[in-house]
Order: sequence, then C-alpha cells, then structure tokens
Amino acid sequence: AYFPISFLAAFYADNLRKKTDRWAWYNTLGLFVIGGLIAIVLAAVPFVGKNTEWLFPYINDPFAKANLSADVKWTGVESVIGFFYLALLIIGYIMIRKQFYLPGVGTFFLATLITVQSVMMVIVPKIEGYTQRAAIAFYKERQGEDCYVEVLGFKSFAHLFYARKLPKNAAANTPKPEGMPFQKWLLKGAIDKPAYFVAKITHADKYKEMPALTVIDEKNGFVFFKREP
Repeated sequence: AYFPISFLAAFYADNLRKKTDRWAWYNTLGLFVIGGLIAIVLAAVPFVGKNTEWLFPYINDPFAKANLSADVKWTGVESVIGFFYLALLIIGYIMIRKQFYLPGVGTFFLATLITVQSVMMVIVPKIEGYTQRAAIAFYKERQGEDCYVEVLGFKSFAHLFYARKLPKNAAANTPKPEGMPFQKWLLKGAIDKPAYFVAKITHADKYKEMPALTVIDEKNGFVFFKREP
C-alpha cells in the first residue's frame, strides 16, 4: 500500500492495542466481504483454468477464446492459496475478538504477504501462459538471429525485450530510405535480412493477403509471419 494508507492502518492498529479505538461491525463486514471474495476467486481460478470452455459462451472476442485454448497445466492444488488466505483471515479475526489486537492484525498482514507472493509464484505464470506465452516463446527463438522482429496491429515492447532487438528509432544503420516508416519498410521495402512479424488473429487476415509474407505458425491467438530479404 502507499505510505499514507500504511500509516493509517498502523495508526488504527496501535489505537486498538491502546484500546483508544474499537473493532466495529463494519470492519468485520469489510474484512470478510473483500477478503472472502479474494479467497473465493483464488480458490476458483484453478478449476476455471482446467475448464476454460465454461467461459466460451460468454466471450465474443476470437482472440480471447484462442488465448484460453492454450495448454496450461492446472493441478487444482493451486486452490490451497485461496483457502489458506481465508483461514488466516478467520484466525486473525478470532484473535481480535479475544482482544489480541496486534497478533490479529499481524496475522492479516502475514496472510496478505504470503498470499501475494504465492500468487506471483504459482498463479501469475499460468495466467501468462494464456495471455502471451506463445508470443514470448517466439520472440525468444529470435535471440541471436540476425533479423528484424515487429508486431502488427497492436502495441508492445515485449518483442524488443525478449528478442533482444533494438527499437526502430535506434536502427539508424539499416538501409531504410529516409522518411519511410520503419514498419512499412519491413513489410514492403528492400530489407537486408529476414523480418518476422506477430499479429493477433483478429488483425491477421490483411497481412495474410500480402504475398511477401509467409505464415510460419499460428498459436493461441497469435499468427507469426516471416518475410525474406
């Protein structure tokens, strides 16, 4: 949390310790409505991940549907994070009800700390498997290859980072004609080395019609092109 919020939380916890403030019913309501919702979502995510087809009737975006078709392995054990979080909230609440205020508040802090770190280590990488793992794997394959890598139809810096390529404004040593947009030159100009492109399936059709571009792969909502010099 930002410092002012952290200060107010610590100030309130200290007032509880000194018994100059009290734990009110709305604190309990907020604790279990917000904390309970977070716990339920964390517990449910693995089951939804194992049955992504449940979401298809509610999704109209072809790219999102293709993302959810990614092969991401869920064991179901990940749900323990949500149950663990809820259990610590209950333990902390019981402590506070018995007027063990600092141990109770400390349990809430510990619950948040452990849960956030667990989510970052266990759940976030799996979510990334749906959103961009196919594209990132493609970018990484281009590392060390003397080539250009560009995205079509969407904004991203991932291709520069994971493929370890210079941004277009740093590619001053290319034979690109002065004043010609870099992407246009890659698509239609006299390039000096292979160029790879990544597009979402929702924008890929117009690029498939370009005779200079060859589709080399399609995966999880992304279409990968190559153009030879």
